[in-house]
Amino acid sequence: MKRIFHKSKSYREAEAWDIQQCIRMTPDERQAAALELRKRVYGRNAPDVRECNHHFIGHEQLIKNKEAIRRNRDLDDLKYLRGKWNS
Repeated sequence: MKRIFHKSKSYREAEAWDIQQCIRMTPDERQAAALELRKRVYGRNAPDVRECNHHFIGHEQLIKNKEAIRRNRDLDDLKYLRGKWNS
């Protein structure tokens, strides 16, 4: 994997540069990068996420959980979740 360095002057500039990097990559390059990062972080024997049996909660249960927890972040998430699914 070729290392690329870019020093940005702001978060907005860094975000724009990151998006452009992703756009320039082919799907095969993105897959290869994801595989390499997975190997570096979790090791060569890490299970493929597609082979794991994970269960996810639904939209309504997610809203109920966030209402129950009531952290600032959860309250912000609730505004988004309610707006996105009600529009």
